[in-house]
Amino acid sequence: MDAIFNLDEASRAEFLNLLMQSTCCSYICLWSYSFLQQANCLIGLDGCCSEENSQALGLFLEYKQLIFRLENDNGLVPGFAFKNNQRYIELRELELQNRAFHETQRQFYRVAGIKVCFQTNV
Repeated sequence: MDAIFNLDEASRAEFLNLLMQSTCCSYICLWSYSFLQQANCLIGLDGCCSEENSQALGLFLEYKQLIFRLENDNGLVPGFAFKNNQRYIELRELELQNRAFHETQRQFYRVAGIKVCFQTNV
C-alpha cells in the first residue's frame, strides 16, 4: 500500500476511486507524515468522496486540507493508528465524533451520515 504515495496525482486518484468502490466506502483520505515547522504532522495528500450533498462535499474538501499535529494527539483521528503503530482501527459513530480532531471533520461526519470509520496505518 505504501506505493500509493509514489504515484502521480492522476494515477493516485484513479487508485483511490477504485479502492473506494471496491470497499463500498463513502470517502477515503490519504494522509502523509511530515515534519513541518518543527512539528510532527499528518498532511492531507489526497482523497475522494462519493458524497453528492454539496455541504458534505465542501466539508470534506476542507477536512482533507487540514494539518494534524501529532503532538496534540490524545487518541484523535486521523493520527490514532499512526501514532500508536496500529495497522487498523474501526471506530463507530459516537467514538468517531469524540476522536475527531477538528470541528470541520465532525461536521463532515454528521452531514455525510458517516457511521463507521476504518483507519489504517501503512
